[in-house]
Amino acid sequence: MKDSLLELSNSALIQNILKKAGINPPPVLTRASAPWGERILRDTDVIIGGDGNLQSGLARSLVSIGASLILAPSVAAERFANIDHYQLQALDNSSMVSKAKAVLYDGSSIKYVNDLKDAYEFFHNITQFISPNTRVVILSKVPTMCDDPEEATVAQALIGFGKSLSKELGNKGSTVQIVQAPLDEEGGKRAAPLVQFLLSDYSAFITGQVLEVSTLAKENDSYLLGGSLAGKSVLVTGATGGIGKSTVLALFEEGAHVLCLDHEDNREALEDLAKKVDGTAIPMSLGLPDNGVKLEAEIKQAVGYVDVLIHNAGVTRDKTLKRMVEVHWDQVLAVNLGSIIQITDHLCKTELFRDHGRVICLSSISGLAGNFGQTNYATAKAGLVGYVKALSETLAPRGITANAVAPGFIETPMTERMPFLTRQFARRLSTLSQGGVPNDVANAICFLASQASQGVNGAVLRVCGGHMMGA
Repeated sequence: MKDSLLELSNSALIQNILKKAGINPPPVLTRASAPWGERILRDTDVIIGGDGNLQSGLARSLVSIGASLILAPSVAAERFANIDHYQLQALDNSSMVSKAKAVLYDGSSIKYVNDLKDAYEFFHNITQFISPNTRVVILSKVPTMCDDPEEATVAQALIGFGKSLSKELGNKGSTVQIVQAPLDEEGGKRAAPLVQFLLSDYSAFITGQVLEVSTLAKENDSYLLGGSLAGKSVLVTGATGGIGKSTVLALFEEGAHVLCLDHEDNREALEDLAKKVDGTAIPMSLGLPDNGVKLEAEIKQAVGYVDVLIHNAGVTRDKTLKRMVEVHWDQVLAVNLGSIIQITDHLCKTELFRDHGRVICLSSISGLAGNFGQTNYATAKAGLVGYVKALSETLAPRGITANAVAPGFIETPMTERMPFLTRQFARRLSTLSQGGVPNDVANAICFLASQASQGVNGAVLRVCGGHMMGA
């Protein structure tokens, strides 16, 4: 489906006309579409600012995947003595800012309110020169891990700073995230792949998000992103829908064997998709008490194991609560919540679900903020947020992580059926002033499915373009 205003934005002439008429055209986003590879930041200049403890280790990880570093004047260059000189420059003019496509600011050493001025000065000096589609990550301490109240206050303050900055840069298609990490070696190691992903164009529709790095799950042997899904067995429910299909195709491109599950009514489309990705088709109606047992048998017959569970299937039966019939309440809760718990719990008790696996549930911003006429749907989607948080703790000793992805307005056949004005309004309610595409969600899911995401656990990753609902 087409966003007419976004299509007009491709023309510089039309952009000028719209601006003169007082209409801010949405930015054209630069998205990555190819498989990850080993150097997802190849030929990317990254400006390094701040003076935190995580800075040098993370900077080296960026160089390892193809980035070159530009150090702000306040950064201690001696920390980077072991990086080749041709991958290291000093920031000395505005054209270097315009050339850069990523910014990493380490605020993890900030302890006092007055120290926040360093963040102001750094971004004040570069913001006007930042080019479109620049990715910004702000690092900070985890507030709950700070012993001093003022130190915790400052870490929390950086959230407000980062979210506000994301709205100021959103009209350029640029994004800003806040990553809170433990300051020890393990925290830095687990933060590195997350920062790499957020500084890449695979995260083009994610902005204004706060992600805390977790060391809860048992340590991995490797945190490399490239190739980490090769040979993995991944179950995707709701496989033939807009987000589901994009996820299946993306997983296939990364080398995974995909178990494609969808409703029996979609058998033909399901079998065609499974054949296209050399995967396995599993026609099955969800929301039934024997789903777990039947799925166990299907997995045994297909590949004998599963590494990743992606619970994408869902139904909507929208009505205000006073008009909602009981069957519609029961159906949405059974499919969108009950079946997910039943299937996950059953497979976790078998030997099929391997250690260092992943559980990924598709929540929604409706579950975070609530939505008129969707008490059933929002209840189920909010429940999934609580489920992954609880599950992340119980499965951590096995190295298994559990996370939720909360899409905002995504251009799918389902949203195409919305009334025209409702659709236009929903698109403009985000920082990036447009809807996302299914591949935006698929990229986030693939990252969380990878072994590189071990530091993200019990979290909700919003893929919403900075949507105002639930922000």
